[in-house]
Amino acid sequence: MTRPLSIAIDGRTVFDEPRRGIAKTTVAQYRALAEVRPAWRFRFFYAEGTQPDPFADLPNVSCERLRMKGDRFELWPRLRLPLAVALARPDLFHAAAGVAALFPGAPLVTTLNDLIPLESGRTDAAARAWVANVRRTARRARAILTPSEFTKGRIVAHLGVTPAKVHVVPWAATSPPARATPERLAEVRARFGVPPGERYVLHFGMADPRKNTAGLLAAWSLVPAEVRRGVRLVVVGLSDTGRAEVVARLAPGHGIAGGVGIFGYAAEEDVGVLLAGAEVLAYPTLYEGFGLPILDGFAAGVAVLTGRGTSLPEVAGDAALSVDAADPTALAAGLTRLLGDAEGRADFARRGAERAERFTWRRAAELTARVWEWTSGGATWGRTPWRPGGPRGPRT
Repeated sequence: MTRPLSIAIDGRTVFDEPRRGIAKTTVAQYRALAEVRPAWRFRFFYAEGTQPDPFADLPNVSCERLRMKGDRFELWPRLRLPLAVALARPDLFHAAAGVAALFPGAPLVTTLNDLIPLESGRTDAAARAWVANVRRTARRARAILTPSEFTKGRIVAHLGVTPAKVHVVPWAATSPPARATPERLAEVRARFGVPPGERYVLHFGMADPRKNTAGLLAAWSLVPAEVRRGVRLVVVGLSDTGRAEVVARLAPGHGIAGGVGIFGYAAEEDVGVLLAGAEVLAYPTLYEGFGLPILDGFAAGVAVLTGRGTSLPEVAGDAALSVDAADPTALAAGLTRLLGDAEGRADFARRGAERAERFTWRRAAELTARVWEWTSGGATWGRTPWRPGGPRGPRT
């Protein structure tokens, strides 16, 4: 038995444009939490943003914009947000992006999806400030959520917290499978430069080297011409700067510009359609705290090519073709194998769809709720804290 809780959330990333990563998982997490704990109240606070309210249909979730004119000294996260949280008097304050003010205004819990700025070796001022804030937040938080055992290990190793404080709550797919009509699929294909009758490999790219877009382009040039014939590599998600760099240097440099389409951010309603129409999702990232696009590909019924490092094996299991993502030759061999073997692609797609069913937002919400209940003192079923996957956890 538990009492209803009130949770305040730093919602800035939810209203950022476009919604990616943390924003998408936070929205999915709290939509599911609102369903599994209908008596609870969830209150999001944010500063700016033009994105629509993703919780408008949920009676127990509210979103409040806190305006602050002339904030030249970044007082919104340091003062305005903690003051609003303190006045709301919630049971917990959730720093959903891993950073929080020195005095957050309520008992603190946080989510850390990864430690990329710390482990990448960056030394710029922004990275140093992020690392310092994350260290402080992790020490002060009553509980830390993270989506993978890999990231839990890095948090314990780098931030000096005990393993019992860090709870693994795996995420689920965030791009729902599209059941697109032929007309809708044709429309999206045309928008992303795929001619009628041509197949395509989809890649979610970034200028960030860890996403390995450059490595994939190098690998694409190594795929035999007869395999690439009639197949296009579609890269989406690059910023304007990153797109210009790829277009100007990488694709022509590999002699494959004619078979590669480089695009900016894809609208959320297009992502599911792009996945549904792809032959292969190429996700050869070099470092991930989880790897959501793998699950999105699985849920869409697409064969996935990915790497073997960091958290990726936890998500992919044996349902994706995993290779050494740092080796363009290995990536090229994987692409060649998948594009040339229809039965093999179908087998990976089937296994991926089955694996995706193990990862649900309802399960993630239930695990999160149990952590929040115990952390807030709202749980009444035992003397020792419940930990996801531990002996007191639910059978799921």
